[in-house]
Amino acid sequence: MGLRRDAYVDEIKWKTEKWNAEIQEFQSKGDKDKANSRGPYQREIDEITSKRVELETKILELQHAGVGGWEFMRSGVDTACKALEEAIQMARSKLK
Repeated sequence: MGLRRDAYVDEIKWKTEKWNAEIQEFQSKGDKDKANSRGPYQREIDEITSKRVELETKILELQHAGVGGWEFMRSGVDTACKALEEAIQMARSKLK
């Protein structure tokens, strides 16, 4: 794996870890809201989890891409990152 690709993957993994911490916080708050098992927290967590899985899939594809192909795949990872970040921001605003 080239140095630039390694640095890019490390950056995305760092962002993912940060987002995972936020997701965990949502899940913790959702656990406190057990009175309504499919309440707003669970809907938002489901949406975020879906976006996170999509991003993780894109990261794996990127890591297995050939030396020349990873730049092409980078746009898909960037799009998945943006979608996850937007879902988290939406959840933050809805669940204040």
